Order: sequence, then structure tokens, then C-alpha cells
Amino acid sequence: MGFSRGVVLVAALALSGALITGCASGQATQRTVFVTETDTVPSSSGASATETTSVEASSSDATTVSATDSTSSSETTSTSVSVPPFASVDALKIDCAKVMNGTKLSEVFGGGLPGGTNRIVEGANDERGITGRLRCQYGVAADKSIIAVTIVFTQFTDAQAATSQLAVTVDSEKSAGATASTTTVNGYPADILIRDGGLLILNYDTWNMSVVIADNVLDDSKLPAALTTVAEYALTKATGG
Repeated sequence: MGFSRGVVLVAALALSGALITGCASGQATQRTVFVTETDTVPSSSGASATETTSVEASSSDATTVSATDSTSSSETTSTSVSVPPFASVDALKIDCAKVMNGTKLSEVFGGGLPGGTNRIVEGANDERGITGRLRCQYGVAADKSIIAVTIVFTQFTDAQAATSQLAVTVDSEKSAGATASTTTVNGYPADILIRDGGLLILNYDTWNMSVVIADNVLDDSKLPAALTTVAEYALTKATGG
């Protein structure tokens, strides 16, 4: 597995942008898509940008199906699906070494990733309702030419601020040409966006978690499964599992 282009799809829930960066032949290039959430994730070249997504943390999806019998009476069935309860977690105090490790990354990516890691805590952005942000970076090359995986935890003033910020990113990424799909991570709804790498974003109570896999780390067809696997492990560990 080569990193000839090694683009980090940067999750940055803060500066109104979702940045995706990459390096070709060792030279970093970057592409920025503007969104509106304050959560900066550095690219493989050390650049920063933003990332968000739309997930309703505590909402339920209701589907109604109607059928009419021979007497013209109608019967309506409603099914509601709700998310699991939230544990009390201070997102800014999460241990990056706990939420992901080299062994798990090797299981997902088959080895070959750089061994460096970074833990970066960033301050509040009152305008966006953000009280702080934690970036956990894995597979970091010594020269920062590649940051294979980034997990971002962004703490907001309340759940409404978190979910309202997330909604913008999905629309922004779709508009930029991302292939979008949805999944669940430990029972919580999440959005997956594939564009120059992979991005998974979900809401957990008053904070959002984003998982970013750099471009050319995996084939696009394998990114949704890898993003989900990384997110499931990280969320389990972050919430006390």
C-alpha cells in the first residue's frame, strides 16, 4: 500500500470548512470544501480545515406504511427507532492512546502505516458553540507527509449546537461531489462521505466524533467498512467500553 498521494480528508468542525489534503510524489496538495463547523483537523501536510456532518443524536426515524383492505378501511403501522442512551463523557479528556492503537489499525489496514501519533487539544469557538476540540492522529509520518487516520472529538455547549453544525457538512460535501451513505456506529446514526479519502461523522449527545482516513490509504470501495470499524472501536473506548 503506497502513499503516493496520501491525502488526508481533514475533519475540522470549526472554521467553516472540510479540508482534504494529499501529497503526490512527496509533495502535498490540498483541496478545501467550505462548511460551517469549528473542528480543525490537520492534513498530511500540516494544513488545517473544517469538517461537519448531519446526524440527529437523540432523534428517532419513523416510517409509516398504510394498507387498505377490501372494506376500504385503512390500517396504519408506525415503527420508531431510537438511539441508545448516552454516557457522561468529557470529550476533551479522552485518551487518544485508548481510543485507537497500532494493533487495531493493523487489523483494519493490514499494516504498513507510519507509527507516529499526535494528541492536539484546541480551544473554544464561541461563535460556533464549541467549547473545545481534541484531535487524535495516527499513522503519522515523521515528516508529516501523511496522517493516515484522524479522530476528532468536538465538544459543544449543547446537543442542538452539535447537531445543527453537523447538518451543514453533509450538504456541503454532497455539493462538492462526495458519495454519501449512512450507517450506524454502536447504534448511533452516522454519515459517511467519500471524496479524496473517507469521512465518517456522528453526534453523541453534546459532542461530535469524526473519523478521517487519508486518500490512497485504502481503495474507495473499502473506505465505508474501514471508517465504520474504526469509529465503532473508538466510540466504544471513548465512552468507557
